[in-house]
Amino acid sequence: MGVELEIAGERVSVDQWPEGAPEPPGPVDVNGERAPAAIERLGRADEAPAERAPAVRAPAAAPVAPPPVAGAVAVVPPMPGRVIEVRVAEGDRVRKGEVLLVLEAMKMRNEIASPADGLVRGLRVSAGTNARAREPMLFVAPD
Repeated sequence: MGVELEIAGERVSVDQWPEGAPEPPGPVDVNGERAPAAIERLGRADEAPAERAPAVRAPAAAPVAPPPVAGAVAVVPPMPGRVIEVRVAEGDRVRKGEVLLVLEAMKMRNEIASPADGLVRGLRVSAGTNARAREPMLFVAPD
């Protein structure tokens, strides 16, 4: 039997959740960050839907702040991970394709490149920070 966890607004399927294993009583730590968690048990295909436990929903994730400059392009991680190196600072001029930071995810180093020419605005991460999926790490504002 598996379960689906909702952690900070993201759904994660966990196969082979041990029968009788406790459910998270509240927030859980994921990559060093505390996040709200809820669990939904997934039944077997032959199980009637009425026998499934009711879903418990975590509070919606906090809304993402708008870009600091109109027209700025958000730089988001390709997957959640830990920022291990930041190569730019607020206000730096960058070129499309220039490496802005290095993200470690699933034991791999990912160089995150600038999506456009412009100025770094709204830098929200530093070395050691956990980057969450779909949350901008910084913005690149056009010149």
